[in-house]
Amino acid sequence: MDSATALKTAQAFIETKNQAFQADWMVDPYPVTWDIARHEPYEMYYLRFDQAYKGVRFHEDTFLVNVDKGTGEIRGYEIHWKKTKFDTPAKIISKQEAAALFYKRIKTCLSLGDMIKEPQYGLQVPYPMDAVSGVFDKSDIPCPSEVKSKPKFPEAIARDYMLSYMDIELGYRTTGTGGEARLFYHTVVKPETVLYGFRYAPRIQANTGQWVNVSGDLETRPIPEPSDWLVDIVAPPGKLLYPAAVAVNGELLSLQDDLVEQNGRTLVPFRSLLEKLGAKVTWDAKTKKVTAVKGATKLELTIGSMTAYINGKSYKLDVPAKLINNRTYIPTRFAAESLGGTVNWDAASKLVLIHTDEGSNTALTPSELGHLRYKAQLDWEIKHQ
Repeated sequence: MDSATALKTAQAFIETKNQAFQADWMVDPYPVTWDIARHEPYEMYYLRFDQAYKGVRFHEDTFLVNVDKGTGEIRGYEIHWKKTKFDTPAKIISKQEAAALFYKRIKTCLSLGDMIKEPQYGLQVPYPMDAVSGVFDKSDIPCPSEVKSKPKFPEAIARDYMLSYMDIELGYRTTGTGGEARLFYHTVVKPETVLYGFRYAPRIQANTGQWVNVSGDLETRPIPEPSDWLVDIVAPPGKLLYPAAVAVNGELLSLQDDLVEQNGRTLVPFRSLLEKLGAKVTWDAKTKKVTAVKGATKLELTIGSMTAYINGKSYKLDVPAKLINNRTYIPTRFAAESLGGTVNWDAASKLVLIHTDEGSNTALTPSELGHLRYKAQLDWEIKHQ
């Protein structure tokens, strides 16, 4: 039985047992650490559900269902429920407001890991926050550092990277002994995140900035994209530090050097762009000429020349190719369009958006643009730390 069918089987079973509770149950998608997962039988799906009140999760009431992977039968279940009065305040803090308060309090912890000597950054998240008052449940616990030397990778940037696998969720929690549940905001690890051992992971290696697990091994599995609340804090339009960035088919172009703006035109290191566009590139140091060949198209640009050639035909440039800090820069729009790409400029995100014939020409969504801004902003901060 596949997981989707098992989920439907579990939900149907819950309905047969729910008459005594009259509760709404929503699936719990969040990852569990190894110390919990290791108790799950390999031959069964171990499905977790939380009670929900008006669409808001209440983690303290749970319905656990085991579904046999081979037969689809229910092999066991547990119900944890208590009579609860749910508070319904007239007004609460918005998620974005809550996220800003959490962002100020979330810190990094620097440790040596479990089995290695290389320092690692991990996140230290605060206690839940009251959704009405904005007051955190408790004071943050200090995070003592086991590392004496100063790490090479900036702590603030590591924190922003690691926050990509965190989200802020509104939920109910009981307070005191009166059986009343109040609304709180708290941090959760995104469902697609892999957890290692008894701790959250992945982490950031404190000297290289690479993603690693608690054992120090490089993390090769995908890291979740940042949530919109994080993008709005780290890289909001109008407060971007980088002058411009280039994305090809929705993927940020990785550059060692910054882009250069001249006469309203964006210049980019030639090899990074041309090879990303699928061209074979050569550089003639004697004539200072760049040649790019893609299919039947041959593009030639010479340092300082206002004339470019496409398949031998001359074209007038608004700005020539230039040698800047021993790097050859070429006009982005002309080069991309010459090789069959379409180019757009998103002023709010300071992004040159290039689509090739092989890629999709569908306009990027606001969320996709935000992810590109987030990556471009952190790349710029690393270069200029």
